Amino acid sequence: MSFPSFTRALSPAAVAMANAVTLMAPLLSDNPRTHSLNLCSGLAEVIGLLPIDYREVLRPGLTLLSQLAGKYVGVQESLHKLREHRAKGTFPPTLVSCHQPEIPFTKEFLEASEMHPLNKVKASFEAYRTSQLLALVEAIQGISSTID
Repeated sequence: MSFPSFTRALSPAAVAMANAVTLMAPLLSDNPRTHSLNLCSGLAEVIGLLPIDYREVLRPGLTLLSQLAGKYVGVQESLHKLREHRAKGTFPPTLVSCHQPEIPFTKEFLEASEMHPLNKVKASFEAYRTSQLLALVEAIQGISSTID
């Protein structure tokens, strides 16, 4: 996971830290470690900046934090995409790949029927896909609320 996604996942904390850094800028501007930390693009580089005595002690905690941040970003992206589909009235690829069953009817049966017999099947299939989309959004919101 890249460091930018790590910081995006922790955006409230990042904003608070940015405010703190702004207030402490005169104190930090001469610190070469601060400059190096800002240039890191991954967890390994962040760990590489730590003093050797602390690397192995902090590695498990930082790795766990990085993994959780990555999962959080993934859940938020999925939720955003599903909400977009819901708002546009479209379906995600997993639901687009579900196809309505096709049953062949004889020409005579179709001509004799007042309503096309598959209209009810089509309506129930569309209702199924819509309900699945809403269920996916609800499930991911539940996951998201447990992470927050």
